[in-house]
Amino acid sequence: MPPKTPSKGSSTKPSCSFLMKLPREIRDKIYRFLFIDERLESHVEAARFVATFRDRSLDEVKLFPNILRVNRQINTEATAVLYGENTFLASFVSWNTGWCALTRNVDIDILDPDCGSISLIGSIKRWKVVLSAEFRHSQGLDPHTPDPNFSRFCRVLSENQPTSLEVLVIPKREEPVPARSCYLSGVIEVEAEAYPYINTNCFPFKVYFKQAVQDMDVQYLEIRSARKKLFDHDIVQRLKNVDLELWRIDESIDFSVNEPVIGPDEEETELGMDPGTGW
Repeated sequence: MPPKTPSKGSSTKPSCSFLMKLPREIRDKIYRFLFIDERLESHVEAARFVATFRDRSLDEVKLFPNILRVNRQINTEATAVLYGENTFLASFVSWNTGWCALTRNVDIDILDPDCGSISLIGSIKRWKVVLSAEFRHSQGLDPHTPDPNFSRFCRVLSENQPTSLEVLVIPKREEPVPARSCYLSGVIEVEAEAYPYINTNCFPFKVYFKQAVQDMDVQYLEIRSARKKLFDHDIVQRLKNVDLELWRIDESIDFSVNEPVIGPDEEETELGMDPGTGW
């Protein structure tokens, strides 16, 4: 017997997919499994990506967006996880190399109003922002301020109130090779993980990495010197009737960064590098 066809006046309720039958807590766990990966914001992964000059084969971080097409409710729920729980990196420097794995393959400016992405930026709740002022040979020796889009970016953030915002400030310097600049910004915190990879890579990049480490050493020495000069002036001794206690700190107050210890005959070993590995 052929199947009955519904009359024009009757309406059939669409069947619910298997995923929609699961509790919301289980669906959220599935969304996180498909859309959240700590490597998406990893400095090490970004550095490796730049080190190989955009070698796509090393970009092992994968997302699974097909689930967004199941239905409207799943799209709404999963999009909130994708944009609300991942950390996005926004780089406002002239040598931006696409540090965020979620957007590094996008060629258009994420803040371009013509591309219709402003609404998605408002959905992002966790940000890491990279800023730097540079001296560029192409523009003389005048400091090069961050990308003009930075002001527009700030306005978007003020309207959408992110839950997490971390600003990474790269020291002012001459514009370097992109691979060097990427390591210069985070060489102290990633060198333990990056060194085994660099040790097996091409010789020119070893030279860039070593030079970046040396540059960072000089900058840290300058920071230490400035801090010591700052605490040479004791406010309590110059102002009367002031109940103030100063903590004299001659080392870095950022304890998440291990400053290199500079000393005689320690040029190759202060960062834990083995001088016998061909550097």
